[in-house]
Amino acid sequence: MVRKLVLFNEIKPSMSFEAFRERISDGDLGLCITRRSTSQIVSAHDLDDVEYRNLDSEGRTDAINPDDLDRIVDAIETFVAENENPVFLIDGFDFLIAINSVDEVAKFLQRVRGTLEGRGGSLMVSLNLDTLDSKESTKIIGCFDEVEGL
Repeated sequence: MVRKLVLFNEIKPSMSFEAFRERISDGDLGLCITRRSTSQIVSAHDLDDVEYRNLDSEGRTDAINPDDLDRIVDAIETFVAENENPVFLIDGFDFLIAINSVDEVAKFLQRVRGTLEGRGGSLMVSLNLDTLDSKESTKIIGCFDEVEGL
């Protein structure tokens, strides 16, 4: 069984990018949703064969507002419909939680899970769990099939 939702508990996103790059190297198509610039990620992680969507609340037309979780799900659904066995990485998951709420983000993860069901895709998320209280951390961990770095 392909792992669907994987949380990487890390202070800085390194394990998550390494796992994402590994999947891309294996031939899977990837979409990275991030707060950072594409050029910064490409140079730091050698990921130029990936599509990017930026999280930005400044109104850029090519970006997704981080408080619009529906639009993020739409981007994932579109990518799933167009690609077989896709892999997604959300870099800046702490930002999504801060802008929205743990409950809203948990519902978002359930929608993503539903989108990926039966399609072989995976979602990888980088988050430092120490930024959450124990109740929030437990709720977020419960949304994932696997947690790396505990």
